[in-house]
Amino acid sequence: MQINGKHFVRHISMDKQERIARFVKRDDAVRALLAELLIRAIICSKLGISNSDIEFAFNEHGKPLLSGCDDFHFNLAHSGDWVVCAVDSKPVGIDIEEIKPVDMGIAEMFFAALEYQDLQKAGLDRDAYFYALWTLKESYLKAIGTGLSAELKAVPFRVRDNGGIRAHFQCGMFFKQYSISRGYILSVCSHHNAFPAEISIFTLDDLKIG
Repeated sequence: MQINGKHFVRHISMDKQERIARFVKRDDAVRALLAELLIRAIICSKLGISNSDIEFAFNEHGKPLLSGCDDFHFNLAHSGDWVVCAVDSKPVGIDIEEIKPVDMGIAEMFFAALEYQDLQKAGLDRDAYFYALWTLKESYLKAIGTGLSAELKAVPFRVRDNGGIRAHFQCGMFFKQYSISRGYILSVCSHHNAFPAEISIFTLDDLKIG
């Protein structure tokens, strides 16, 4: 996608513009810009807040929050061709990853023994299963606001053949995985077991920032 950065950066804060400008790779900068535009468009649409009045705060781990709105929570993620966002009335987490060849050494280092054993049995589906687990972990840790500063082994999951998800730790959260595009895994973590049946997909032209 060709993006006129000069046209779109006017919608975001100077602080965010400076952060985006520090990216070494243009693709990373574009994804960060699109993520910022996406959440601003959602806030404008759902809450009726003018873009110029949007202010973000951050928790101690750097998770962004909408200032002055305790019942609106969001989380963003991006990978490859996709930028994704989840919103809810309580803290929510989302992660998307492009499926790539997996280094089993990384899995052994960061996954619990149960997960590593399941991964070894996955055969030709090993790469996809690795990212199914990884995105579940990230979505949970992002939902609780810690991000990857927490211990990944402490939050083990198992994904059944029928798509059922089981967290092998006490968390009180709900999870869902979506098929967004071939070659990608998308996971969402929420306090509510009321996930939409399908995700909404927007193009850049669909985003209305007021």
